[in-house]
Amino acid sequence: MKIITTTVMLHILLFTSQVIANETSPKSTIERFVSYSNYGSGDVFVSLEYNGSICNYGYYLNKEDQGFEANYSMLISAYHAYAKVILIGLDKGEKWSGSGNTVCKLYSVELVK
Repeated sequence: MKIITTTVMLHILLFTSQVIANETSPKSTIERFVSYSNYGSGDVFVSLEYNGSICNYGYYLNKEDQGFEANYSMLISAYHAYAKVILIGLDKGEKWSGSGNTVCKLYSVELVK
């Protein structure tokens, strides 16, 4: 019974690590901020002075995402204030088709001092 329980738990951990994978950027300022009217569903691209090592070209938001308005608002405020942010990008299966470089789907925005 212990072997079966251990095997099931191991499979759950492996599956979870493949589905939920993200990368946290260094604390940095926004260097580039682009909004597309006709690409995707109104996608927004953001790049930091220092992006993460996996999401090395930047991050994108899709207007269809539930947290789009809150994230967009925080990003535009940070951009105009030259404030530092930490972005978390999904680095598994969420690459943006708008670039040949590695652009990760944005998971969260954190404003930091």
